[in-house]
Amino acid sequence: MKTKKLIALLNKVDPSGEMHVTVGKEDIYIVYKLPSYYDGYVQRLVQDESCEFYNIIGAEFPQEDHVCLSSVGIKWALLEDPDLPIDCGGDERIESMIEEWREEMRMINEECKE
Repeated sequence: MKTKKLIALLNKVDPSGEMHVTVGKEDIYIVYKLPSYYDGYVQRLVQDESCEFYNIIGAEFPQEDHVCLSSVGIKWALLEDPDLPIDCGGDERIESMIEEWREEMRMINEECKE
């Protein structure tokens, strides 16, 4: 998808520009431009814009610069800081999951010190 199409779609979905954008339910951490040869092959789906539903008609590996959106989730952030303050909105299931993640990340950090 070209950047102008992405911007147009974002503006259509959220005309105010105030909603948070995620990639795979994770926060977008950084946006940057990369050359095609950096860190593996760029994958692009070829789509038939005239089709309203599933419109993938092919794929390609283009050899051109691209814009990369990198996401970071809470679990990854806990690897850097297992004591990171997290608002779970009072949801006990989420609080329990976060505590499991904290313990997992503390164990990984301890293993890396050895």
